[in-house]
Amino acid sequence: GENQNCWQSDGIAEGGEALTLKWDAAQEISQVRLTFDPNLNHCIKLTMSSHRIAEQGSGVAPELVQDYDVLLKKGGAVVAEKQVRGNYQRHNILDFDKTACDEIEVRVHATHGYADVRVYEVRAY
Repeated sequence: GENQNCWQSDGIAEGGEALTLKWDAAQEISQVRLTFDPNLNHCIKLTMSSHRIAEQGSGVAPELVQDYDVLLKKGGAVVAEKQVRGNYQRHNILDFDKTACDEIEVRVHATHGYADVRVYEVRAY
């Protein structure tokens, strides 16, 4: 329906779209887990029917995030960063050396063709 259960941008700006999590005090972070939208509502099934195959499309879902950065910040300064290019998975796990930070920024630069960015979950450990 009209209800969304994810964070969604309004387009993708030239410098990317950012989703930011902030804490009042620094946290020790060693892992960030992200869940992106692969359009699980889209029907995919094994079939020999050329009509059904054409309906399904092929390749990675356009909604899925393709290129993004995760920045760990402390006092506004970047203390650790990971860049991911060419992502094709719904669930991404990024390991960091244990880092004290008070902010995590997920900056998305591109999807596989969809106009907006959709992020279902960000977990930090």
